[in-house]
Amino acid sequence: MLEIDWQGGVRVMGTPICFDGIRPRETCFVSSADVSLKKRALPAKMRPKILATERTRQLKFPSSDDVLVSPFSRPFALGRARVELLPSGHLPGAAQLLIEVKGDRVLYAGALNPKAGRLSEACKMRDCSALILSAPLAPLTVDRSLPPREEVESALILAVQRAIEKKRTPVVLAPVLGAAQEVVALFSRARISLKIHPRIAQYVRQYRQLGIEVAETAEAKSDERVWIWPVNLKKSLELSRLRATTLLFVSGEAIDPAAVKRAGAREGFPLADHGDLRSLVEYAVAAGAREVYLTSGFGDRVAKAFARRKISAHALEAPSQMSLFR
Repeated sequence: MLEIDWQGGVRVMGTPICFDGIRPRETCFVSSADVSLKKRALPAKMRPKILATERTRQLKFPSSDDVLVSPFSRPFALGRARVELLPSGHLPGAAQLLIEVKGDRVLYAGALNPKAGRLSEACKMRDCSALILSAPLAPLTVDRSLPPREEVESALILAVQRAIEKKRTPVVLAPVLGAAQEVVALFSRARISLKIHPRIAQYVRQYRQLGIEVAETAEAKSDERVWIWPVNLKKSLELSRLRATTLLFVSGEAIDPAAVKRAGAREGFPLADHGDLRSLVEYAVAAGAREVYLTSGFGDRVAKAFARRKISAHALEAPSQMSLFR
């Protein structure tokens, strides 16, 4: 029996590992560069050791010396546990962590995207008895699946071209890390000129340093450029100065019309870096998991979708505590 709880992050009891959280003196696995971690001022002897891939280290901890870097698919021992990092398909360097103790195998997948984007490593899988993942799109995709990526990309380019023809400035609103860089790469291949917000541009530069080619196109007249902007800055002063704009929301959440409305956008384009419910259920089935624990996205209808494939789904959130059985 392996016991799982939540203490500032997911923990597997009996091992010195905290998943996507910070705990003193422990090894803290950070699954991707967009994980939000609470900063804690700790004396040197109590500081945790971060475990991540090299790409996640460079994107999130570029100046830190407290990062234990591991490549993908190279198992090693950590205390009494055998662990292995695997690509999750979420972002460049984003990883799952397989942990095995005395024959019990738990796969912490974090933000999982079985159908990886163009700039991320392809998702890989290992057999496990229990799977722990974040599934923010699961409740939005109970009755529908995400459309094919190529279809979404074509629709986005067409919407941009229509806006320019109408003498309007297309403004693509997207999360700063992930979707924004996918959009920059897409438009660059289509030779569409861009104006990129500095926070997004910083990640574009970091992608290049990782060897991921995200070319920016040449400058053009202001009314012929597409603006790539953080969705949380949609009311920024710089955008308000534009005379006529067409706001386009790019995110997995854009599959939900309510989310598009909240973003203040005219259209939504579900270019996702998380898996939809169908892909997550199929992933769990293929991995042989009998139990699935969701750190986000849990609901009765989501649980029923897993139950139809004979998998028990549970919410794993603070301060819940659960046990995983073979």
